[in-house]
Amino acid sequence: MVDSLWHQSPSRTLVLGCILTFIAAVLLIIAFACPYWMESDSETDRRFVRMGLWSVCFNNYKHLPYSYDRKFDGCHWIYGYEYEDIRDWLQPGWFVFVQTMMSFALWFSMMALFTVFAIVMRVLMKLEVFLLASSAVLCVLTALPLFLAVAVFGGLCYDRSWLPGTSFNYISWAYALGVISIFFHILSSACLFSEAGKARERRRMGSNLVYNIPSRGIVMTNNSPPSRRTN
Repeated sequence: MVDSLWHQSPSRTLVLGCILTFIAAVLLIIAFACPYWMESDSETDRRFVRMGLWSVCFNNYKHLPYSYDRKFDGCHWIYGYEYEDIRDWLQPGWFVFVQTMMSFALWFSMMALFTVFAIVMRVLMKLEVFLLASSAVLCVLTALPLFLAVAVFGGLCYDRSWLPGTSFNYISWAYALGVISIFFHILSSACLFSEAGKARERRRMGSNLVYNIPSRGIVMTNNSPPSRRTN
């Protein structure tokens, strides 16, 4: 009886939570990987082209504080050899904080996604309530550092001591996907918390059904073995 309650097909709330978690994770992965957090207006004579968390694109840019007569051109990994001499300028402390928060958010989001998929596939159903609550908490833990990352970047990315051509730079679509991902993670956590409460109630009802099943046709006496009741 209890096993049949535990192993029933996923509810609509659980399926919705799984879909929201998946969409939120995909949006976060795209925002994490794509070099489109900030761009420069293409109609200007731009030296800075675009950037993401991990790569920056320049167009024959000459960094004035740099003592050598060298121009930076093309898109390169921010930790690569090409930007070794200007990495401290490209990565101020607040930008490293943004990278760190996004990394934490991605890690939590992947853990939540795998946990939800395990529940939907009806794996480890004896731990259903724990897994549902854990996945909901992981979604919340994803939204928190993700919010900090986009808030700090949005507040400091127009610092005139940072990228060139500040007046012609604008926040791009990969940053927007990160913001949208926050709302999807919050919605998925709400669905998963709701489903965790329902799963706990199902377990309680299943346990009560087992303990409250009456003995049919069995009469127990104090000093005698069970005997069949006669009409």
